[in-house]
Order: sequence, then structure tokens, then C-alpha cells
Amino acid sequence: QPIERSIMIVRDLAKEPRYLVVGAVWDKIFTGSSTKDVKIEGTESVSTPAGSFDVYSLEYNVGNSVTKIYLNKDLPFPVMAQAYDENDKVLYSYELQSISR
Repeated sequence: QPIERSIMIVRDLAKEPRYLVVGAVWDKIFTGSSTKDVKIEGTESVSTPAGSFDVYSLEYNVGNSVTKIYLNKDLPFPVMAQAYDENDKVLYSYELQSISR
């Protein structure tokens, strides 16, 4: 379910082609009475049990926490994610375990 939820968020945010470029705004979310940008905030390398990946960090603030979904340009799904609710509780967290081709 965490993977499905994250993939669905990315699918819903990418209603049209989106760029993997730092600063690219993918969408806006509404939290309480404010609107927050969902955008690519940076690049980094992350390690998962499936290996190390160069990723783009798709981020948005909810409450005092930052939801991050890590995207790799060569994979059709997020590599890693940690999402929070408005009460700063983790909604889901996961990392890619393996890849088979």
C-alpha cells in the first residue's frame, strides 16, 4: 500500500508531463487554509537495498514536516519516500528493495 499510495500521488501530481529539474513546480496542495507548492527541491544520491541511485527530491511541507518522494529518471516509480500528515505523523515510508529486469 505505501508504494501504491506514493505512485498514485506522483501520478495525480503529474497530470501532464513534468520536468525533473530543480525548481520545477509539479502542482499545489491545499493544507488547512494555505496552499503549498509541490516541487523538485534538489538532487542527491540515496542508497536502498536495491542499490544506490541519483534522484530528484519531490517535496512539499505539511505541518512542520517535509514529505519527500525520491524519483530517478530511469525508473517509472519512486525509489524512496517518506510522507507525513498535517499532525506530523508518518503516513508511509519505504525504500526500493530490489529490481529485476
